[in-house]
Amino acid sequence: MTDEELQAAQVALSLAARLLYNEPTDDDVVDYMQPGLFAEAPFGMEDDVVRAGLAAMDGWCRETAAAVKCDPLVLQDRAADLRSDWLNLLVGPGEPKAPSWAGYYLNPGSAILGESSLAVRRLYRQYGFEVERQNREPDDHLGLMLGFISLLIQREWNEPTKAALGPGDASGGSRESAVAQCQTQLLQRFILPWLPSWRWSVERFARTEFYRGAGGMVFGLVRAYAARFGFRYVDEEEHPRFELVR
Repeated sequence: MTDEELQAAQVALSLAARLLYNEPTDDDVVDYMQPGLFAEAPFGMEDDVVRAGLAAMDGWCRETAAAVKCDPLVLQDRAADLRSDWLNLLVGPGEPKAPSWAGYYLNPGSAILGESSLAVRRLYRQYGFEVERQNREPDDHLGLMLGFISLLIQREWNEPTKAALGPGDASGGSRESAVAQCQTQLLQRFILPWLPSWRWSVERFARTEFYRGAGGMVFGLVRAYAARFGFRYVDEEEHPRFELVR
């Protein structure tokens, strides 16, 4: 990928991380109503799922903006709807409808702070990535992992030499070797194995078109970016999955 494509992917994945990880506020909804904010993404627009997801998000935002224009008090209700959907899908109460941490799918008994969370934490530490609420939430939350990939992409084009060598490595190497290996490991072990199931849950249980669209957009962005490392999505009805083809 060119530096321009990497920068575009970094911006798009950083946005995806925030949408999943942060509870939406009234101010966020005001920002979302900016005309054309979700009309397109800086990366992944060749993916039909990204385009469909953005269209759903944009439609919800346009509908909200029209309603608020008629009655400003509607803003609080629409923001409350979005928070409720975020909570229902991604957080709880109880078991969320679309669990967004790898351990739910990968750990025995769906343990939240199990081996997958600790393994991802070790990857974070190699690059100084800090989790704000460590030990109070899983390190392998999809929003956190996408934020980490965004940081690694930034490391690639801001600090090419350091990124190539990796932490504590003085032996040299290709420009993307260390960072690329870390991203490949994160995708292959902790994101791609369960991403199709997560997308299905979001699509089925989302109460707003905004989060239904966000689920599709995130899936499509990750699919488009993972192709950089040789991952291909196999869209089989009985067993949709990602395969490493290189």
